[in-house]
Amino acid sequence: MASFIENMLIEHCSPTLAGIKIANLFSVSKEDRSIALEELEYYRALLFEKGIEISVLGNCGLRFLVYVYRKNMVQKLLKRDDIRLFLKNCGYNLFDIKDVLSVIDHRICNDKCFPHEIGVLLGYPLKDVEGFIRQKGQGCICSGCWKAYGDKCEAEKCFLSIDKCRCEYKRLYREGASIYDLTAYAV
Repeated sequence: MASFIENMLIEHCSPTLAGIKIANLFSVSKEDRSIALEELEYYRALLFEKGIEISVLGNCGLRFLVYVYRKNMVQKLLKRDDIRLFLKNCGYNLFDIKDVLSVIDHRICNDKCFPHEIGVLLGYPLKDVEGFIRQKGQGCICSGCWKAYGDKCEAEKCFLSIDKCRCEYKRLYREGASIYDLTAYAV
């Protein structure tokens, strides 16, 4: 029988497991907290050798977030000048993954507004994250896994690729493939 976290990983994180997206995020209710945290430790250890890291964010309210990411891809992203400038303008001073996640965690727990800059850490195009923040989620040109404000054609291509990946992973998982087997090694 599939575990709670296994189902969440397949449903929400298939593109990251496949290596076509740098990260995914899903939420867990406090009712599922003890089971989820225990299972997350297992999957954190299991997937580490394949370059997948798992962090719990905002463990302070009715729900918490699970950030599943490819460490090497996020590190590369955080070295980009445009991403650093954006994060600096959002109040970040350090650009190590752990430091950035620490600020996001603090903001989720203590600020009235959700830190939508997390979108860049999910691999959303910077133009789309900036547009979402500036327009408060309104007036996007298209939406799928995120709301797009920049390149509609590229966004729709990404949405289709992510949807295909998710469907294929769900099928393979139903047919007996394990989370470990479905997770690509970091390149």
